[in-house]
Amino acid sequence: FCLRHELFPAAHHPTDSFRFRADLRSMRTSMVHPGSELPGKASYAPIEENEQQQPKGWRSSTLIIVLGCLAIGGVMLARGTFADGFGPAAIRGASRDKIVQLDDASWEAPKTGPLNILFVGNSYTYGPAPFGTTSLNNLPRMFKVIAESLGNKVHQEEDTVGSCTLFMHRPSVNPEGCKDPKVCQKIDSPRVNGSLQCTIPAGIVVKPQYSPCPQRLERSKWDIIVLQDYSTLPSIQTARESMYYPAIDEYVKAAQTMGSEPDEKKPLIALYLTWPFLGGNPPGPSKDTNAGCWPFGQQDALAANSSGWSKKVKTEGCLSYAIALGVASGLERGADLLIPAGLAWEVARGSPEIDPSCKAQINKEYGSKPPLSSLALPLRAKDPSYVQWSGEKGNDMFRYMGPNYTSSYCNGCNVDNHPWAKAMYLNALVFYAVIYKKCPMGAAWPNGQTIDGMVLPVVSPEDAKAMQHLVCDVVMDNMDVVEGPLRRLARLELMQQCQNAPPIVCGLLLGSCVFDLCFGGPQYAAEYSAKSFWPRFTKQQYAFGRNATKPFEGDAVRQTHHTTSEENPC
Repeated sequence: FCLRHELFPAAHHPTDSFRFRADLRSMRTSMVHPGSELPGKASYAPIEENEQQQPKGWRSSTLIIVLGCLAIGGVMLARGTFADGFGPAAIRGASRDKIVQLDDASWEAPKTGPLNILFVGNSYTYGPAPFGTTSLNNLPRMFKVIAESLGNKVHQEEDTVGSCTLFMHRPSVNPEGCKDPKVCQKIDSPRVNGSLQCTIPAGIVVKPQYSPCPQRLERSKWDIIVLQDYSTLPSIQTARESMYYPAIDEYVKAAQTMGSEPDEKKPLIALYLTWPFLGGNPPGPSKDTNAGCWPFGQQDALAANSSGWSKKVKTEGCLSYAIALGVASGLERGADLLIPAGLAWEVARGSPEIDPSCKAQINKEYGSKPPLSSLALPLRAKDPSYVQWSGEKGNDMFRYMGPNYTSSYCNGCNVDNHPWAKAMYLNALVFYAVIYKKCPMGAAWPNGQTIDGMVLPVVSPEDAKAMQHLVCDVVMDNMDVVEGPLRRLARLELMQQCQNAPPIVCGLLLGSCVFDLCFGGPQYAAEYSAKSFWPRFTKQQYAFGRNATKPFEGDAVRQTHHTTSEENPC
């Protein structure tokens, strides 16, 4: 029924000039014996647009599918058991319901050349070294280790300044060729050689571990530009409006300008969602803020103008929720991707439920439909055995500062708010899963290797494996409507195993396909079923009402999954 119904363009796309005619027996034969051609059993022929032929029994098949889907859907909705991308987020399809938003669906990670990615942020990106070591817990290089171990080349660069805001990285305040010391300062540091002619605004403190060079944005061609603001800033309403949103707007505009050049693609803007402080927002004034990065006053001043902010974020769960919604709200400003590293932290630490009162207060800041409202936060791991950092063990996710360090984040502990190596590896895994739309199981991990001139720290194999499992739960099970079909296509790919499997196994897999088509919506059904099941058609014949000269542009998902062979056994 899935095949017969969804592959008849006449029923859904009257302008199509090609239809498929075959009986169920020939379909079964071609599935069990891929590539077989049985004379007289199946035919593919052009049909005139005004021809009114319809497949035999198509109306009854359609009715059965609709009734079956309604029945299954009713039961699932009643039980609240939607999962794997079929749930409320997939049904609503609103951008605020997405962990990953991808407006430019024609984009896909490079298959031959390297992925060019620029990281803009602060210490949560460059990763300061723990006590007694000199190796930075560097996110860009950990991401490169993961991606290249799984067959994807990466070229990474940074523009990072500790304790700084995204607002001060903007291209408008960091033009090329600035030489006025009252306006800018030239950078010549261990990580940024003076010959690069990089400058940042005057008054910002620069330390050796930073890698400040805002000019990198416009000096190279980028596939992805990662934006990371001061961690708690997006959770403060006045700070969002005065600093976070204007910064995103400027980077989005810059990306659009880059994409307007002939033969150039617009780089994607990715928002890096970070984690809460251990124990929630600490009492007292905020610490370690680089004053030159806060032109409208430091965090405390901005928070004082946001109604009840400090009370809303007293607990770790409430702070995590406020940060998540604040960062995700940037998708409404034109950003393309949300990198939910902070949500993965909450899974790894088995975080408790969020206080409903603070949740309600935070939601009010965003109107009737807050960002990520379809997600049940905090997210949970499918396999609790991988949640190895709950309770006091959660301290191990944060950077150790030595035996004499008195932490303001927890009683009697010696950690601060920065990630330790294993936690930064978790962040890098989330980046990989979102960007490449793949589960990072089997990826390499930091083990003291030298990457782009920097020696990385060591993560244990046990921690690496646990983190990989957690990321697959967090990211792959919460892709948005655009990315969701990847999960479904994985199930379709299982059907290739039908070649030598008992008929009942193939039947069960095909039943899963039918369910996906029902709940995946018309776009999924029309655009994916034909390519997945019947690749013998030419690309022009799949146009389904699109521009026939470029029928597949704008569909990165299909391109990702159908590049190795024109013949798919399914």
